[in-house]
This record gives sequence, structure tokens and C-alpha cells, in this order.
Amino acid sequence: MNTLTATRDAILTAPRASTHRTYVSTDTAGWVYEVVGAAAPGQVFARSERTGLLVLVTRTGRVRNARGLVRVRVDFPTDTGDAAGTLAFDGGHVGGHAPADLF
Repeated sequence: MNTLTATRDAILTAPRASTHRTYVSTDTAGWVYEVVGAAAPGQVFARSERTGLLVLVTRTGRVRNARGLVRVRVDFPTDTGDAAGTLAFDGGHVGGHAPADLF
């Protein structure tokens, strides 16, 4: 599997995936992230409003549940240590749900 990398600035200036405030929730600990921009087909970047942590959200499910949500994987970043602030999304992941029309 290839690790996606991006700078913080590129993530925060990426085109918005939706004109509405859209959220992703995780299955564990009830973490909630606001979607901030598109990453790649089937992927978006999101940010915790509480901590500011940036994550990569990848659609993994095809079937919508009763609330119109699909399964997603939320990948956490590690800092690569370069001066540009590059993040590598290889710091582990958890499952979650996101609106199907987001992707």
C-alpha cells in the first residue's frame, strides 16, 4: 500500500469536498472530524475541530445505512520532519462512518 503524503498547507487549501459542513465520525471514542478538502477519488481530508488534528478519510463501504452513511477508514498522520510540514498518513487507523454523497 502506498502512503499518501501532503503538506499541511496543501491540505488546508485543497478544494472543499462539499459546500456544506460535513462531518466524519469514528466508531471508537466518538471522535468527530470536519471535512476540509478533497484528497483523491474516494478520499477526503478532515480536521478535528477540538484538537486541529488532520486525518485522511477513505471510503471502504458501498452500502448506505439507514442514515445515508457508509463505512470509512480514518488514517492518522505522522510528521515526516521536513521543513515544509509534510504529513505521511501511516500513523494507524480506525473505522468510522461518513455521508455517502461526500465521495
